Amino acid sequence: MRLENSSKALLGSVIVLVVSLGLASALLPRSYALTFSSDFISLLIIVVAGIACLRNAIHSTGRTRAAWSLFAAMQVLQLGGQALWLYFEAILAKSVLNPFVGDILFFVAVVPAMAGVILRPHLEPSEQDKHLGTLDFTLLLLWWLYLYLFMVIPWQYVSFDEAKYGPPYNFLTLVAGTILSGGFALAGLQSSGRWRQVYATACIVSVVNVGSNYILNAAIDQHTYFTGSWYDMPTAIGLAGWAVIAVVGYDLGPSHEHRDPAKERYWMWSSRLAAPVRLTLPLLAGWAFLDTHVPEPVRAYRVLLTLAALVILGLVATTKQLRLDKELARANQELLEASLTDSLTGVHNRRFFTNSIASDVQQALRSYSPNAPVGARNRDLLFYFVDADRFKEVNDRFGHDVGDQVLVEITRRISTAIRHSDALIRWGGEEFLVVSRYTNREEAAALAQRVLDAVGSEPFLLQPAGTSVHRTCSVGWAAFPWHASQPGALSYEQVLGFADQALYQAKQSGRNRAIGMLPAGLDAGSNVAPDQLASETLVTLGPVVPKEDWPGQSPDIGMSWAPEAT
Repeated sequence: MRLENSSKALLGSVIVLVVSLGLASALLPRSYALTFSSDFISLLIIVVAGIACLRNAIHSTGRTRAAWSLFAAMQVLQLGGQALWLYFEAILAKSVLNPFVGDILFFVAVVPAMAGVILRPHLEPSEQDKHLGTLDFTLLLLWWLYLYLFMVIPWQYVSFDEAKYGPPYNFLTLVAGTILSGGFALAGLQSSGRWRQVYATACIVSVVNVGSNYILNAAIDQHTYFTGSWYDMPTAIGLAGWAVIAVVGYDLGPSHEHRDPAKERYWMWSSRLAAPVRLTLPLLAGWAFLDTHVPEPVRAYRVLLTLAALVILGLVATTKQLRLDKELARANQELLEASLTDSLTGVHNRRFFTNSIASDVQQALRSYSPNAPVGARNRDLLFYFVDADRFKEVNDRFGHDVGDQVLVEITRRISTAIRHSDALIRWGGEEFLVVSRYTNREEAAALAQRVLDAVGSEPFLLQPAGTSVHRTCSVGWAAFPWHASQPGALSYEQVLGFADQALYQAKQSGRNRAIGMLPAGLDAGSNVAPDQLASETLVTLGPVVPKEDWPGQSPDIGMSWAPEAT
């Protein structure tokens, strides 16, 4: 791997600093100079590691940037703890502090690192992990802090006891570091290439940090540690290791490797642990209440702390549940819309028509009820079947991909010709149905003409064929209710059948035209008395087709068809 100049500078800096710390420990006697130099060099090592992680965050995007930002946050927390240590030892000239006020910063520093590895920056986000369970992780973080406040803090601030402070602190830091090391190891097993190198390096560094910190903390408890002793060298190497991790992972983006959905289960651990860990709070509260071997202030502190934690974690859990309900409602809505939408054209499908037609029919029938206002307008329901002319030629000549492009463009053009209140439905293949709501049959021919003009007025530009073709459509329409004086005489299915027959006539009459079927004696602009509705008067607009040639003619229903010349 060829290193950038900045990477060489970062590696060179941490190497020089670690060597300098080793020389100081070897050459300087136990004195203020050794204390100051050791603390200050350790501080500089953390600064260099933080700069390396921050550099990676700046030069990356998305989840990779978020992960490196979290790793940089880890360095910031460690820097705060080390700065406090330097302040107390070198400036206030105090001896090694135990308990130390900055221990909580060192303890919490592992949390953003855990979040960083949970992000899995080596992979592109999938549908399963777009949402990473932020609230679940927050629950675990609060629970982890609660354990620290429950087990460690009482012996530091409530009832000071150095002997009881060290063991729980060392135990919790050991568990946290072990979990982090395991996370890096599992991430490495599920990655490849340079990302596997990054995770392997991080795992080794984490193990070094776990071991060195445990040994150092144990030495502090046994009063055998002093700043600048050999205990600082493994710790310094572990701190410098983060700069090495950042150099190995510099300018590295997510890979596009395939993932087995079964392997996604590991990364749901935060969600699966969030519920059980909340159950530990009542158990710890009972333990705190019944434990008579601790001072009374510690008992009272632990009980009150647990009650406060129950309230806070309960609020977080409630927020999580509300978000889950919202996500479930959104997912159900998306599934419903997907089930009612044609995947190719993006318009409604036949299932939408089946689900919505009943309410449209009832609205039309109410508009014709005896209680409806006399002379009311916009009360008809019009069905238009639209079929692309000679569409098979496009598929045969240019292929189905180009045919799909033409279908999508036909859909767009039809959409521009109809109103927002109208429903456009892909009926099947190259055939569409327009359900025009709240309209008048007297205006039916005008909408049909707009559809013809929209589809056939401009050529279709084909890609990647690099050519254009002219294509037209044929339209057949009918109005519901069929008889204005008897709205419920025929069902909408029968009227839909008339529109389909009209489309057939348009195809047989030469295509690129619209034909509407109306009751005999009633065209798009006439008013006929109810006693004339049963008469068989032929109303035509355009070339006449003999009535006996109509397909599927019902002998007991008077009809006429009106072809619209284009």
